[in-house]
Amino acid sequence: MSSPVSPSAAQLLILRLSADTSFNGTGKVITPVTSSNDGAYSVATQSNGRIVAAGSSSNGANDDFAVVRYNSNGTLDTSFGGTGKVITPIGSSSDDGANSVAIHTDGRIVAAGYSANGGANYDFALVRYNTDGTLDTSFGGTGKVVTPVGSSSDDVAASVAIQADGKIVVAGYSYYGATVDFAVVRYNSNGSLDTSFNGTGKVITPIGTSSTDYAAEVAIQSDGKIVAAGGSNGGNYDFAVVRYNLNGTLDTSFNGTGIVVTPIGTSSTDYAAEVAIQADGKFVAAGQSSNGSNHDFALVRYLGDSTSNIRSPFDFDGDRKTDLSIFRPAPGECWYNRSSNGGNTAFQFGAGTDTIAPADFTGDGKTDVAFFRPSTGQWFVLRSEDLSFFLSRLERMEMCPFLRTMTLMEKLMLLCFGLLR
Repeated sequence: MSSPVSPSAAQLLILRLSADTSFNGTGKVITPVTSSNDGAYSVATQSNGRIVAAGSSSNGANDDFAVVRYNSNGTLDTSFGGTGKVITPIGSSSDDGANSVAIHTDGRIVAAGYSANGGANYDFALVRYNTDGTLDTSFGGTGKVVTPVGSSSDDVAASVAIQADGKIVVAGYSYYGATVDFAVVRYNSNGSLDTSFNGTGKVITPIGTSSTDYAAEVAIQSDGKIVAAGGSNGGNYDFAVVRYNLNGTLDTSFNGTGIVVTPIGTSSTDYAAEVAIQADGKFVAAGQSSNGSNHDFALVRYLGDSTSNIRSPFDFDGDRKTDLSIFRPAPGECWYNRSSNGGNTAFQFGAGTDTIAPADFTGDGKTDVAFFRPSTGQWFVLRSEDLSFFLSRLERMEMCPFLRTMTLMEKLMLLCFGLLR
């Protein structure tokens, strides 16, 4: 079994462009981690300007995770592991390597990649370090977590991102021996699998039929949706982008299926290596495209959510179209006709004296059935993603003059922004 990553250089190289001579005097830093082959495959910067590079280092027999931290001037940060360098074996006599690195807001470092479990196959592997380079034992008990994604498959993590709530999202591929598919895993901050994500914490997504599909990069939108980009080979490689909802399901508001495959050239080899999300909701995938004799830079920009920053009202199925809906006061039933497939859905939620107030309270792109009960000053919201409900109270509305003059929609907007509790 060959390694999923093959270092092309014998030492770790850090280069700051535009000849910034404040960085090691020349703008370049070469760091031997060991006396054997070392390679850096990902870099991140801390809020204090320090630079963290992650990759692998060979001990002559097998590869291990390697993380190096530099001061902003390019010197090794000796407060990190005593030398600025930390080597971490994951398994016993196995090939391990980090392909991506991310930094928590508190400065802790997460490196993600792969580990060969006894040489049989590769699994996702994560290591979290404290700010001083020691292993963070609050993460998986040892600072290390190894996750088989598929059954008896090769699973390799290519990219890691950290959500605003501290959960960790890792994307890569899972190889079953016949096909390779996108693989995304979400972890809680303590390293356990987040079972609110697809029920298991893991999602495997085939892009095409009997194709080779892999995610090379993952990014998190401001609303928490997950974007993974890479390549799909159904004859030749094309750009492939997949977007997931917060619960791990495919986001069908993105191209109707949650999946977009984009050929760049004609019968060429095209694949994305990076993805970045713009402030306006568009996102850009960057990689390469073959012109038949060599490869060129290739970029694709996708609309994402930018075309519908103002969502359609009463869109209960998330297809960005308003659904026909009614409320039957006598039985307290809400009915709507799904524009996506023509089906009908009904919920008995509320009473005839309640005021209906449907809106997307949970941010999943679908309108939630909701109502306001004047007699108690309570709001009831039925979550569209799992049909559980929550309630919130507008306390002593009658005592607040400006609230008495507000319309129901204005009060609803305040509730959405958390200004009323």
